Amino acid sequence: MAAQVALKQRSSYRLHAGDQLTVQFTYTPDLNQAVTVQPDGYIVLPSTGQVQVGGRTVDEAIKLIEEKAAGHLKDPEVAIVLTDFQKPYFIVAGQVNAPLRYDMREPTTALKAVMLAGGIKSTGKEKQVVVFHDMEGASPQVRVLNLKKMSDPKIFEHDMELSSGDIVFVPRTTMDRVADVAKVAATFGLYLNAATYIITR
Repeated sequence: MAAQVALKQRSSYRLHAGDQLTVQFTYTPDLNQAVTVQPDGYIVLPSTGQVQVGGRTVDEAIKLIEEKAAGHLKDPEVAIVLTDFQKPYFIVAGQVNAPLRYDMREPTTALKAVMLAGGIKSTGKEKQVVVFHDMEGASPQVRVLNLKKMSDPKIFEHDMELSSGDIVFVPRTTMDRVADVAKVAATFGLYLNAATYIITR
């Protein structure tokens, strides 16, 4: 029971394909339904039809379902209970000593992620650590961080907090163009578009 309550309270969690959830209608419980987020990010409900929830937070998904259900129900009130979901994680790849997918058990920054991965190899470009951030969200970003002097107290000015699903990539060669970053993104199945912000620190 305690675990279910904890799942229910993850309002800022972004939904992913394969997540299992129960959509509850407060005033019309006969419409309650257990669903699984499909590979394309959609769920199907009797009162709304198809709803794309993949990449949205639980709160955003609730609002969207309520808006769609309002066409059939008066002032619908919806709750989402996550019954099974993807555990938060991040990936560290490229020129690090232990490139892996890591469970995110606590708030983690790019710098901490690199350290967990055993640090940057001598062949890595410390001044151009690329972070693919929130790529499934509404504001995807690519940030290029300078982690050259990891022992310098000012290094924290160049750090950033990660979200689940983020990828930290340490390149072997200098990346001078957006095309270089896009090429790296493609190796992870990510594709940059007009909504992707590229930020250099």
